[in-house]
Amino acid sequence: MKTILPILLIFLIASTLPYTPTVKGESPTPDDTLVVCIGAHPDDIDIAISGTLYKNDLGKHPILWIVVADGGSDIDEYQYESNSSRNWIVADGKYVTAWKAPDGSNVIRAFYSADLAKNRCGGYFEGLNWTDEPASHNSYFGVAYDWRTRVSNFVGVTVEKIQLGYLDPNDTTKRLMYPDGALASAETAYTNSIATNLASEITKVVEANNYSKSLIKIYSHAPEEVCTNTNEHSDHKVTANAVRQTIDLLHETHGFDQIDAKWFTIYSPITPKSGYSRVDEDISQQKTQKTELAKASWETEAVNTRSINYTWTDYPEDPGQYECTVLQSYYAPAPSPFQAFIDSLVSLFNDIARQYPLVIIAIVVIVIVAIAVATRKRKGK
Repeated sequence: MKTILPILLIFLIASTLPYTPTVKGESPTPDDTLVVCIGAHPDDIDIAISGTLYKNDLGKHPILWIVVADGGSDIDEYQYESNSSRNWIVADGKYVTAWKAPDGSNVIRAFYSADLAKNRCGGYFEGLNWTDEPASHNSYFGVAYDWRTRVSNFVGVTVEKIQLGYLDPNDTTKRLMYPDGALASAETAYTNSIATNLASEITKVVEANNYSKSLIKIYSHAPEEVCTNTNEHSDHKVTANAVRQTIDLLHETHGFDQIDAKWFTIYSPITPKSGYSRVDEDISQQKTQKTELAKASWETEAVNTRSINYTWTDYPEDPGQYECTVLQSYYAPAPSPFQAFIDSLVSLFNDIARQYPLVIIAIVVIVIVAIAVATRKRKGK
């Protein structure tokens, strides 16, 4: 007993130290509410939501930009950029290429160019680590860049950028990029893997920078529960449903509270399901910024030659006046009555300990002394 009591006393005193007043340093960002932009492909965020980002978030919140798939399966762009008159892409295209899904199953990519993927994404995975390899070329619209360089040059150098990847199930010393155009081939495996990795990467960024977990914002393709639009790319669908799953993981596993989502579509303005409403953001003052970002996209020239306008009036010159989204807030589930009671007791103790640490120490000392005296008297009988 004589040995245990001093140890207990030291432990209890030490437990009050975190509650002593500390001086918090200035945040290196405008505030601590992270805005997470997630696109299935290297150009999706630019096309769908960059006007809103320029208007509402740039310079006001820290921004995390995440691209899911490698962008290496756009055969039209490949044929355009690898043409002998241009030679911006190495002629390495492969048809029917095997790929390993996260669950170990084999996925068949109908077409794949490693050089196209590397140039659009601005690098590649080397083992477990990402290696930057910026790419650019002269296009009809000016100089086009990989998505990472594009974001740094046109959105901001402080924007954090992540190309998502997953462990090769056959070799855990290697990371693979998510295969553009093939996510639906192993939909469940890819949805779960993307969701888990997104939740992990977002949490790492938030905790490393001391951002708030009380509120974050996510911009993403619209999941099936929200949107009735058809003809979206299958990668958009898988990514969207994975992001919806990510929100649940952030709540249940990583301790996040409110998550505000802006759900978007690419090919036509979003059509919400019952219970959801479309919000049209006026980006008339951000049209020039959005246009310049799109013009610098590696694939813009190839897309323009096919007269694909997406939701724009005249891609990429006129992005229109509005960006259409569905806004939805998601909250962490309320704790059970018993858990709420325990949490309230812990919170009460924490509040008292923060305000009166010396009083807590004194009470603990008195209790320990009383226990010691009572124990000694009991032994003396």
